[in-house]
Amino acid sequence: MLKKINRLLLFTFLIFSTFSTFAFNHPHLIVNDGDKAQILSKIETQPWAQHIFSEMKQRLYPFVSQYRMTTEYDPTWLTSRYLMNREKGSRFTNLKVNATGLEIDSLWGDAPVPTIRYSIGEERPGINDIFPLRPPAIDELVPYNKNSEIPFYNQITHKYEKVDPSRFSEVINGEINQIALDAAIIYWLTDEKEYARLAADVLQQWGKAAFYQNPIKGCKQSGLFSSTVSGDTEYASLILVYDFLADFLKEYKYDTSFYQPVFEKIAWTLISRGSLENYAIKNPMLVFSTLSVEDTLKREKLMGYLVDVDSIVSRDYGNLSLNTAISRFFSPSGFYKDPGKHASAVNNILLSTWVLEKNDIPILNAYPALLQAGDVRLYSAFPDLSLSSFGDVSNVYSDGNLLEMSLSLSLFKKKGEADQKRALLDLLVQNGRHHREDTDWQGLLLYSAQPAQMDLPNDFWTRSGEIDYAHFYFQRNGTDPSSGLMLNVQGGTYSGNHANGMSAEFYGAGRVLGIDPGIGRNLGDSLHIQYYSQWAAHNTVVAAGSSSPERIYKGGGTSKSMGQIDLIAMEPMPMQEAISPSQSFIETRYFETFTRTNQERLLGLVRTSPVSGFYVDICRSNNKLWNDYLYHNIGDKLEILSEDRKPLPLHPQKIRLVEPDFPGMRFITNTKATDEYNKGIISLFSFKDTKNRTAYMQSFMPANADRTYFSGFSPKAESATTPYDSVRVPTLVVHQMGDAWNEPFVSVFEPYVGKDNYNVQSVEWLNRSHKGAFTALNITCKDNLRFWVLQSIDASRRGIIPDGSFMGTYATIEFRQDTLHAVYLGKGAQVECKGFSLKGENSECSANIHFGDNYLDITSNQQIQIRWKTGSKQIYLLEKGSDEKITITKPRRGDYFTIPAVQEGRLFFEK
Repeated sequence: MLKKINRLLLFTFLIFSTFSTFAFNHPHLIVNDGDKAQILSKIETQPWAQHIFSEMKQRLYPFVSQYRMTTEYDPTWLTSRYLMNREKGSRFTNLKVNATGLEIDSLWGDAPVPTIRYSIGEERPGINDIFPLRPPAIDELVPYNKNSEIPFYNQITHKYEKVDPSRFSEVINGEINQIALDAAIIYWLTDEKEYARLAADVLQQWGKAAFYQNPIKGCKQSGLFSSTVSGDTEYASLILVYDFLADFLKEYKYDTSFYQPVFEKIAWTLISRGSLENYAIKNPMLVFSTLSVEDTLKREKLMGYLVDVDSIVSRDYGNLSLNTAISRFFSPSGFYKDPGKHASAVNNILLSTWVLEKNDIPILNAYPALLQAGDVRLYSAFPDLSLSSFGDVSNVYSDGNLLEMSLSLSLFKKKGEADQKRALLDLLVQNGRHHREDTDWQGLLLYSAQPAQMDLPNDFWTRSGEIDYAHFYFQRNGTDPSSGLMLNVQGGTYSGNHANGMSAEFYGAGRVLGIDPGIGRNLGDSLHIQYYSQWAAHNTVVAAGSSSPERIYKGGGTSKSMGQIDLIAMEPMPMQEAISPSQSFIETRYFETFTRTNQERLLGLVRTSPVSGFYVDICRSNNKLWNDYLYHNIGDKLEILSEDRKPLPLHPQKIRLVEPDFPGMRFITNTKATDEYNKGIISLFSFKDTKNRTAYMQSFMPANADRTYFSGFSPKAESATTPYDSVRVPTLVVHQMGDAWNEPFVSVFEPYVGKDNYNVQSVEWLNRSHKGAFTALNITCKDNLRFWVLQSIDASRRGIIPDGSFMGTYATIEFRQDTLHAVYLGKGAQVECKGFSLKGENSECSANIHFGDNYLDITSNQQIQIRWKTGSKQIYLLEKGSDEKITITKPRRGDYFTIPAVQEGRLFFEK
């Protein structure tokens, strides 16, 4: 602890030592004059940068043309569209709102210049089309508008609606602010003064108004211009405009006396206002304004709050220092602890970090997690580079801008991570997952010229991993988008989580098939609140129709109190070497507090060839009333078949609900069901793969009593890749009367392309004598391939199988032509079968054995004892990469011998 405090004190000392000698040359926030030649070279040599530059000039042409001496000359054309209080007597300087910030209490004051129209409300339109109202284009705005309402286009009704501009004034003004910033950047690059004049006029109008306006009263989350601090950030770009134009303003004798008080006012407002959860949203504006204050003492005082002094005006409002924010919002590995905000929050904080580093304030040395945040989500990406949609995630792919900023910072700081980030960026670009030409001014000024065409390190796509704060665990096998396999399981309480129990996802045939749907239209939408954020939207188990968070969720990006899943066993463990090239598993447990239900889930991944494989899902739930197993698979159709692949008769039937239906089961519609069915079934989902071939996900469930099988459709998953992001999701619901602990839900999933190209032919029980504690399956595949899958919830109890037994958590035994071919002990003490026995030192043993003609290929994490009739007099072991023969002795009596822990060893038997 003392070492950490000393490091922090040293960091603070370095910052203030640097800041006391701070030189105010302009521009200095984002770039400086020394960067100009490199940026111009990038525009000249890189097509994507030339595209951004040309697009910026093209967008600006209608506005900048007003500053050229033509018959259309009107320098007030753009500034007159700014939403202002222009009438004398109503140039308000003060506003008071109610405690929610949604209603105006009073307005007063009259400035000598027009003031900015305050913005009142909590929503903004036009973001990814999730809000129905589209604001008018700038050329549709009435100049010097005095009206109390503005026409907005409703994208649902396709009609115009008149809206009070105070709801969205920061959005309209923000668009004009962005025009001013683009113009300021073009001026800096080209020295074309009409761009400077355009930007200066917008800046001056805003700056004079801001000088007279006071922070909004009555609500702790309100800012200077908006009833939410996040609304104020629409004006952050104007601080950058000032930075680009400062010398121009001085040269042409603009009145700039009001800017320093405005920058101080903005900084102090951001420090004392707003929700703590909005730290990342306001952080760039706080950094811009603080570093624009020229008075050394005032700047250092502000810097103290920025770096290491929290300013909390009440429990949830104020501002967190950088020290506290990094600890609170970032995991050590770089994940932002709110999945839905990861992209936007990290992008904001990396931008702030860039500005601080550019101004010789050493942030990254103290907080290395910031650099990792740019690419950390890619570690858990599926083989097609799409992201898991756990919690309030809405983006299908990783935001390449995070990687761009992370790379730029790595290059700037000469960090060793740059090569890996270059390779990742090249991968995203080459696969069409990131388009550099769409990165606007930030890309033009900050991103590196060209990512290197290099390969990723071999160990980047790990076989397993975790997202620590989310209790998210995954297993991967293969990185090819078409043949790769990957599964995950997750569940926890954190900001922006979903109430989903132990929720799983499955990948195959080039797509995420068993998918988490992400969010609804927005976090306040009723469908999101009642379905997307609840149990029924996920691949999980609902207990007695009533699974629910402990507290009712009413909307927003808050946490839903569902507790957390616990990792019981996993092989390979996150980021560790795998024991088997073809096998892996995860076991988790969960106690659902609302219904007092214990649950347990084991997920296994089994490769049958380099291009094929299957998943094993064994799911227990001990609610004594009933339990429902839910599986959603993107696609066009779901058929429920008998064991001989014949369609079962289904009839319309509603899923059993318990009002008020907390888990959201009522949103699974068009349901049809079997009668109570006691034999095994196959659920067959069909879809088109990325090459437009017909592909399938089949799911085998062995025979069970007291079960009814439903097919239905769930609301669309916008987290899916096209075209399945816009269609309803075929859904399987398995209804089990009584508990599903002794009678667990067992499903074997297999993805494949082409009608008859499946491998798994049947799934049967191998032994059901210990149903409450032990599961044994016989999985028959084509080409005389067979697997026994063994799982126990009590690793100390022995489970019986034909000609053998098992003690442990998970194991598989593979047969070819009814002959032992391989044995995988995922975690356990012993497995024996068909005259072969493998015994570890304890119940933590993991081992993989492959049988050859006169050898065994062995990998194990500890010393093991093998019993096998070999008829050999001499046995020796070769370790991978070594020619040294290690002699293995066995006792005079008995065919057993001891093998040390070994990675990819080969045990030879000489006759």
